[in-house]
Amino acid sequence: MKQLSRKDKFYNEVGEAMSIGGRSFINIETLKVDIHAEEDYFSFGDIEDTAEEAIKYPDKFLRLEPISSADGFRTMEASLKL
Repeated sequence: MKQLSRKDKFYNEVGEAMSIGGRSFINIETLKVDIHAEEDYFSFGDIEDTAEEAIKYPDKFLRLEPISSADGFRTMEASLKL
């Protein structure tokens, strides 16, 4: 099986973050995707640190908005046509 490129891994992480719901962020400097499910937001450890940092430095983070399941299916369908 072919190993995914860094770009493909990034896209997969972004897609996962958008499909899970809750609040997730991309650190613009590192391109690290921090995924926080609804029940984990502000609850403990790294999750709390990332969320607080995103609030303090909004120009350093990009918030990922969750997408509906219908939009997710349309996106998957469109990607198969590429």
